[in-house]
Amino acid sequence: MKARNKFVLVNALIFMCSTILTGCIDKTELNEIALVIGIGIDKDKDGESLLVTLELTNPNTNKESQDSPGKANSSILETSKGKNLSDALQNFTQISTLAIDFTHIQVIVMSKSLCVEGIDGVIDYVSRDRQFRNLNWILMAEDSARDVLKTKIPSDDITSLGLSNMMNKLRKNGSILPVDLNRFIIGFKSQVRASLAPVVRVEKTEDEPKGRIKIEKTAVFKNDRLVGVLTTEESKYLAWFHRRIKGNLVVSPIKSASKNENIVVQIFKEDTKINTNIKDDGVSFEIKCIATAEIKELTNLKLNSAVINRIETNTEQILEVQLSELINKCQTNLNADIIGFAEIIYNNNPEKWGSMKENWDEIFPNTKYKVSFDVTLKKLGMIKDSPIENEEEGKSQ
Repeated sequence: MKARNKFVLVNALIFMCSTILTGCIDKTELNEIALVIGIGIDKDKDGESLLVTLELTNPNTNKESQDSPGKANSSILETSKGKNLSDALQNFTQISTLAIDFTHIQVIVMSKSLCVEGIDGVIDYVSRDRQFRNLNWILMAEDSARDVLKTKIPSDDITSLGLSNMMNKLRKNGSILPVDLNRFIIGFKSQVRASLAPVVRVEKTEDEPKGRIKIEKTAVFKNDRLVGVLTTEESKYLAWFHRRIKGNLVVSPIKSASKNENIVVQIFKEDTKINTNIKDDGVSFEIKCIATAEIKELTNLKLNSAVINRIETNTEQILEVQLSELINKCQTNLNADIIGFAEIIYNNNPEKWGSMKENWDEIFPNTKYKVSFDVTLKKLGMIKDSPIENEEEGKSQ
């Protein structure tokens, strides 16, 4: 029994000593770690290499703040060059003594020049590396990705965090469709291999010479390359084809017979139903959109049932035209089915899709469709009629 107790005691001591002696051999202090919050990827001027810019949390912020209050930067930018993304990231060890950690990354910004040439290598890397997350936001820079990351956002000390906050707000109630890495990849794995990404740009004015960041427009990708850009107005209507986006709104000025009338209506998406009609001579779609509306501005007009009906009808006509123009652009200019027609056929009639898949690039531009809206004006605001009456108001009714 004594021999057994001695054996257990010796093994316990060996285990404890090994834990104590080896616990700090390969340690990394917190001030030696740089957390990557955002990454910007540009095409180098030589046309062959990548310039990769990382926005890192500044590990010396607290120390600098104590030494010189108010002057410490919350983030720093580091740029490296490489033949590809993997090579460029590895080359950061040549210019920095910090251990780089990607587990807290928020945004991935790719330049337009890179997107035009193709992003398959970049997307493969960030999808394969376990430190990148599927929830990382994807953005396309209208010009330089580095310029975006070095432009400060007034409400955020770290630009990448500011971009992430902007994307989260767009997801809840915005005019541009936000896209994360997971949704971006799903688009390329769809039947038509097409995807989307918001466009970010730096706008410089006399009042803001350093520039300010704006997220507007939508980049359209097909087979890993940029094929076109949707305007801000066109981007608003993409929400009607994405069920996961609720509460997205469109502000539409309603034209009237009288030039003195001014009516602005806010539109709230409720639902979109797309019915497919497949015949021997081709396929067509019937798109029915349901929305509610709220009056935001009203001048030179008094509300009654006839006026409300006219507002609803005019709103429906405007929305139908705008949505039809978006679909037409996707068919004629882009030849990219970001609407989702192919997925609808695939899900509802996979056998028929099997015979159409190889020729969809020829079928899609000629696909017929009909758009209809059902808009109900539910909110007038705090008041019914305008508090300021115009002398010509009565003539415009």
